[in-house]
Amino acid sequence: DEGEDGGKTTAPSKTSKLAGWCGAVGCGLTNGSLMVPFHYFSEAHSGSNASIAYIASFAIGVAVVTPVGFALFFRVPFKPAPPLRPSELALPGLITGCFWAIGNLCSTYATYYLGQSVGYPLTQTCIVVAGLWGALFFGELRGWKSLTLFGVSVCAIIGGASLLGLYG
Repeated sequence: DEGEDGGKTTAPSKTSKLAGWCGAVGCGLTNGSLMVPFHYFSEAHSGSNASIAYIASFAIGVAVVTPVGFALFFRVPFKPAPPLRPSELALPGLITGCFWAIGNLCSTYATYYLGQSVGYPLTQTCIVVAGLWGALFFGELRGWKSLTLFGVSVCAIIGGASLLGLYG
């Protein structure tokens, strides 16, 4: 098995697998709870401007927490820190941040108008878009079994989102 640089790749260690699982669980818990504060904020401050006001305070929270997370990333030695390469990554990072911020603003409107139990879960169909990029553009899925499983999963997600939208 070859890595991106043409060298041999090794199986991940138990420590790095544990770190990956902890990251996935942490992401699920925090991102799954992301709109709870917005729910209470929008109840206390009715009107469509609640989304814009919430995003401003959300941005402050991101600006405060991101440097802490960044520092922790470089302090926890699961693997060597990658080179930063700011001149190469500034534009892609800025574009990605803009996409994320726009999507997050849209998710607050979805949650405000459709409710916590319908609006925000529907925004999570973004996994289909990300999966399509990975499968079709980046060629991350190879073989008919992987592509078939991905296709069935996409149908399940779209089906569930449709049912949630209709009956949620």
